[in-house]
Amino acid sequence: MREVLTLDRLAAMSPDEAAALLVYRRSDGAADIDAGVLAAWLALDSSHAAAWEDAQAAWSDFDGVVDDEVMAALRADARSARPEKPKWALQAAATAAVIMLAVVAAVGVTQWLPSDRQVAPAIAVRQPEQTFANIEDAPQTFQLADGTQMTLAGRSSASVAMSSARREIRLSRGRAFFAVAHDAQRPFVVLAGEQAIVALGTRFDVQLRPGEVQVVLEEGRVSVSSAGSGVTPIVLNPGQQLIASEGKTPVVAAANLAVEGAWRERYVVFNNVTLANAAAELNRQGAGRLVVRDPAVASIRISGRFKATDLPRFGRSISELHAVRLVQIGPQEWEIVARR
Repeated sequence: MREVLTLDRLAAMSPDEAAALLVYRRSDGAADIDAGVLAAWLALDSSHAAAWEDAQAAWSDFDGVVDDEVMAALRADARSARPEKPKWALQAAATAAVIMLAVVAAVGVTQWLPSDRQVAPAIAVRQPEQTFANIEDAPQTFQLADGTQMTLAGRSSASVAMSSARREIRLSRGRAFFAVAHDAQRPFVVLAGEQAIVALGTRFDVQLRPGEVQVVLEEGRVSVSSAGSGVTPIVLNPGQQLIASEGKTPVVAAANLAVEGAWRERYVVFNNVTLANAAAELNRQGAGRLVVRDPAVASIRISGRFKATDLPRFGRSISELHAVRLVQIGPQEWEIVARR
């Protein structure tokens, strides 16, 4: 039996103490049961990631000299229980003490050990930040260094920063879909506007709009929170979406996965929209230009799923349902007019 670690308990501790406790539990075999609370804790505040990386680096230094009798004694003393305090407090305080000693050891232990036992201090290895930009109209898929598949919608961009402790993506424009490679030791965090989305092995969609962020979960679980707000993250289940608008409480609702995922296959889905709005959306896909000048035609409302790259086919479909027809007025340019 293992004590369940809660987010409230971690939030009541200092970042260094919480990180120390999490690293201790991971080293003691609790990585799987703590993975979710670790992800949620990292999303609560930006300082938590730095504390987590420092704690992991220090613990790695300690493990590197575990055979030394001095360090072994320090570890044993730090882990010793004292009945007057709760077990979790002992774990946090003891581990924090071990990590502080390990930080000193990382710098000075080579002075204590014989030359044939010296070790190089471990660090949280950071990879250079990469920027991905899709300047085309069609979606593009990129494979990240950890095996994650990231699909960027047209005219979208994101930066990727990875270390041995954390995987962080900042969506700076547009929309992205992530098929995340599972790695319980390195939480996967997407920053979009003021929102931090944390996942451990899952598939989800993030769209950045003016004053608004939309998150759609297809598979797995994610937690979403306002970065640095200290508010308990909202956990989404498959088939749910969250919309966070500036100055408003985030709204969670059921998502239409077929509609939300259509853009990755270059389909568009319209639900009772005007023909003018539909034409504007199709024009953004870059497969040509669709013109609607007649106000009566522009106000026609349509619904359906259409291939975004085939404007003539769209025009023919609409003409079968309404009194309109498609007229080609130039290379890759068509107009929808009233049928007389």
